[in-house]
Amino acid sequence: MKVTMQRNKSICFILPGYSYKALGGYKIAYEYANRLAECGYRMTVFYPQFSKNCHYSLYGTSAGFYRILKFLVARILRIRWFPLKNVKEILRLSYSKKVLSRFDVLIATSIDTAFNLHSLGLDESKSCIYLIQGFENWKPFLESHVFESYKFPMKKIAITPWILEKVQSCGENATLIYNGLDFSYFSLSKKIEERNPLEICVMYYERSTKRFEDSAAALEIVHKKYSNLHVNVFGVFKNPGKFPEYFTYFKSPDRKLHNQIYNNSAVYVAASESEGFGLTVAESMICGCAVACTNNGGFASMVTDGETGLLSPVYDVNVLAQNIIKLIENKDLRIKLAKAGNENIKKFNWETALEKFVNVIEEK
Repeated sequence: MKVTMQRNKSICFILPGYSYKALGGYKIAYEYANRLAECGYRMTVFYPQFSKNCHYSLYGTSAGFYRILKFLVARILRIRWFPLKNVKEILRLSYSKKVLSRFDVLIATSIDTAFNLHSLGLDESKSCIYLIQGFENWKPFLESHVFESYKFPMKKIAITPWILEKVQSCGENATLIYNGLDFSYFSLSKKIEERNPLEICVMYYERSTKRFEDSAAALEIVHKKYSNLHVNVFGVFKNPGKFPEYFTYFKSPDRKLHNQIYNNSAVYVAASESEGFGLTVAESMICGCAVACTNNGGFASMVTDGETGLLSPVYDVNVLAQNIIKLIENKDLRIKLAKAGNENIKKFNWETALEKFVNVIEEK
C-alpha cells in the first residue's frame, strides 16, 4: 500500500558523520527521508562530525581531524553518492541541542547516535525513534552498551527478526520493519538459465566483520577445482592490489555496471560474521543470482537454506566453498534457488516498509 496522506511534522535523521562512500545504513536512512518527504513531512538529515557524552570521543585524534576535513569539504563541494529530494542537510562539528530541539521527530540510526541523542535530555514533547540496523557491539562499544541503548526511552524499530529478539531479550520491545528494496534500480535482465556457472560475484569491504578474506579463501578452493573460474568484485574502496588474476575489481560501479555485474554472475558469495540485514545479498537476488552465504541473522532473514539459497556456518570456509561448487555443478539446483530467491525477495518492498514506518512516527 502506498502512503499518500500528507503530513506536516518536521523529522530529522541523525547519521554518525558525513560519508563520501556508499554505506548500507546511510542508504536506508536516505531512502526513508526521500519517501517521507514525498508524504509531506519536512525532512532533514543531521551530520555531527564528533561524538560526545558517549563511550568515546574523537577530539584530539587524527581521526577527528580527518572528520573535520571531510566536514569542510562536504560543505563546500556537497559531494553526493545518493540523491536527496526535498530533504535538507545540516552539518555540524558536534551534537547541538539547540538545533535538534527544532524537530518534532528525531531518529537515531546507530548506537553512537542513540547515545548522543539520549544524552541531550530533550523534553518529552519530542518523539525519538531508534532505527536499529545491527547489533553494534564493535569497538568502542561493548555488548552491555548495546543493551543499554535498547533501554533508552525511544520508540524502536528492528529491521530483522534476530535484532528484534536481541531487543526483547533485555525486556524491551520494537516494531519489526524489514528494509525496503529499490526494484527500479536493480532488476533481472539476463535469464538465469543462460548464465555461466563459473561467473561469480562478491563485494569487497574493509571492515573485518564482512570477512571478505573468508570469501576469497573459499573461492580459492573453488578455483583449484575450476581453473577457469572468474570472480567479479565490487566495492567502494581503492583496489588493494592483492587480488588474484581471476578476480576483476570494480570500484564504485554506477547503476548500469552494478546491474551488469549481478546479472552476468550465476552466484553471489558473502561470508559476513554479522549483518543487520545484508543489502548486497538482497540486490543479487533481485538480479537473479543464486546465493551462497553465511548463516548470520541478517542473511538468514532473506535466505532459507536449500530453498532460496545455501547457508554455511560463519567462518567455515570449506563449507562455503562446497556450497559454491554445488551451485556450479548442479544447474537445476542453482536455477531453482535463484528463481525462488528472486521471487521471495519481492516481499521486501518500500511500500510496506514506509507504511509501517509512518505508523511508528504517528503513534502516540
